[in-house]
Amino acid sequence: MVQPARKSADVLRFLREVRIGPTSEGSFVLSVHTPIPPRLSSQQVPLFDDDIAAAVEPFERRVSLRLYDAVKAAHQAANRALADADGLDAFTGAVPHGVSANLCEALVGLGGEAGHSFELSLRLAPSRPLKARSLTPIRFRRDHLPVLVSAARELRERIPDEGALVSGNVVRLHREGTGAGEISIAGTVNGDDRLRRVWMELAAADYAAATRAHQEMLGVSVRGDLVRRGTRLYLTNPTAFQVSAEPE
Repeated sequence: MVQPARKSADVLRFLREVRIGPTSEGSFVLSVHTPIPPRLSSQQVPLFDDDIAAAVEPFERRVSLRLYDAVKAAHQAANRALADADGLDAFTGAVPHGVSANLCEALVGLGGEAGHSFELSLRLAPSRPLKARSLTPIRFRRDHLPVLVSAARELRERIPDEGALVSGNVVRLHREGTGAGEISIAGTVNGDDRLRRVWMELAAADYAAATRAHQEMLGVSVRGDLVRRGTRLYLTNPTAFQVSAEPE
């Protein structure tokens, strides 16, 4: 799975509130603090059902636990991949637990350019304890990192980036006869500054609009599900194809 570039209002607010703490002296320990409201009364959470208790936790706590579970699932998948010739399938099976191409790439980044081993741990705020959760540290070895790199690439190829926005210029047109045709756009995906070339098949009306945009050097935009096939990026299920009024 690939996480969409667009973020909900709750996610953006959460990211603004996260604070990076200072590193410990003489170490490479990095602390990240997530503010969380204290529990005002024991009556707020049913004590007899931990599932219900977890469900009523505030958004910040649910994000922290979800991230921990996703990292743990990625760690388990990496272990299986090292032991099984078809182990990368373990990562696609872990997608429902929060594993994504973005997560795998972020974990690789924590190892740095030299690919160091590292450990992640989660400690809950004393003001808001949660029972029946085992939050043991998760340690990634150096040999886990190449597996995570391959897993991220595999997830991006297998699972589309849904609702991606492609903007740019039409640089190639091809169709035989009338009707639908294939085009390619050189531009950006989801506002990323990197220049990409994306291929797609358009219905007759949109293909005609793309032809006009190409002839008049006008910019275009289109939404769809972005997938990688070999070395090419394809946009499937294209919708909302638009031609800008001004040349790009």
